[in-house]
Order: sequence, then C-alpha cells, then structure tokens
Amino acid sequence: MQEQPQQNNNLDPDAEILPLDECFPEEFIDLLSQDGFVIFVSGGKEHGKTNFSMLLNEYCFYSKIRKHFATNIGVTSYYIEKINTFPDLKDFLEKKKGKKTYTMDELGKILKRMGFATKGNQGLLDIIQLIRHYDAGFIGNAPSERFVDSNFMNVDILDAHIKKISKTTAKVIDRLHGCSYFINDIPRTSLIHNGKDIATFLMEKPLDINGLKDCCKAARWFKQTKNYEDVGKFFDPPKCAEQIKRLIIQHCDHTTT
Repeated sequence: MQEQPQQNNNLDPDAEILPLDECFPEEFIDLLSQDGFVIFVSGGKEHGKTNFSMLLNEYCFYSKIRKHFATNIGVTSYYIEKINTFPDLKDFLEKKKGKKTYTMDELGKILKRMGFATKGNQGLLDIIQLIRHYDAGFIGNAPSERFVDSNFMNVDILDAHIKKISKTTAKVIDRLHGCSYFINDIPRTSLIHNGKDIATFLMEKPLDINGLKDCCKAARWFKQTKNYEDVGKFFDPPKCAEQIKRLIIQHCDHTTT
C-alpha cells in the first residue's frame, strides 16, 4: 500500500495503517480488483462491520485498485462521497469514469424502512442491478443474512459473504473463487466515521417542501421513509420520534377537516 499523504485531517490519528497486502489473501485482493463485485459483510454488534467496510475502501484507494468511492455512512474523507438516494447513486455510477465502489451500511434496517417484505426487496434488487450494469463494486452491511432478501444471498448475485467473528477476525466465503479463508489481525481503518450515525437510503430524493408547515413536511417525509426517527433528522434542529408523531397527527387533523 502506498504511503498516505502526510497532511490529512480526515484520518483517525489513533488508527494504525498496516500493509494489508500481507493480511489479505491473494484471492481477496483479486476479488476487490474485479470490475464489479457484490460483497455482504455480517456480524454481531461491535464486531466491526463498518470498520471493515471502510478499511476495504481505504485499501482500494491507496493501492489504486479502484478510483471512485461513495457510501451512505457519515464519513469524513476527501475521496469518499456521501450518497443516500437512488437517483444520486445512479448519477454517481453514470458520470464517474473508472472503477467505482458503493458501500451501504445498515442494510437490514434500510430494507425494513422501505417495506421489508415487498418494496424493500425490490429496491435492493434495483440497486444491485444498477451496480452490476455499471460494473461497480457493492459492499452491504447487516447483522446477518436474516435481515436481507434471500435473493441477495443468491449465488448468482453475491461474490463473497464476509462474516465478522470479532473486531480483528473475519471468515470469507469467497464464491468468486470457490473457497473459504480467514482474515486475521484486521486493523482499524484510519477513516473517521460516526459510529452513532444512522445510515439511511431513499429510493427517491427528498421532496422540496420549503414553505410548508412542519406538520406537512413531517407527513411527506414519513411517506417516503416510514420511520419517525429518520424524519426527525430532516429538521434543523432535529426532532425526536414523539415530536414527529404529534406533527403527523396535526397534519391529519387539518387535512381531514
């Protein structure tokens, strides 16, 4: 891995940058080097799923395997874009030249907010289809495969399932190469990300509702997200779930009278 720029305020000063070529098997590096791939990262709470996903982005950037990066995670980085809507993702894939990677955190929760049994599943498949169309890489994080559509785990879609056993160990079920192996001594990514941030993703851009009453804004945003906490984050300052519920009740009252 190439040496990092000496002056970079977007890196975690406590993180240790290791030569990942030494801890990543050749098959895994080859997987990350493909024009397009789909990787699923699972693991329990505090097992470092987000850290590992960001570490993969960091490795691909400094080793120059891939050129463009985007995610729905709140990351402070000069080379990773924040994208959390389907139209913006499509624009990113269409306009950026060179190998691209998109990382989606909280995959299971996002599907649940979309409408887990129906619309969410189709939404995920639309995202994967878009990724595949532009030969880009996709990394999705969730606690386990139970949180995602079974079609996503299909052998024809998924190239690798990475199971985080602990913060420093992962088992890779590599379907591209037809083998399994462990990655040990996984370091902490130097990318600074907000672990408490709730990653979101919408299939449509938020509505332009400037000038509307707060109750109308809340109702329209809720129609898209189906989640009170997510709606609260659209307000400045943010509102809690109970405040959003009251606003939606107010909206119902004045629209039905």
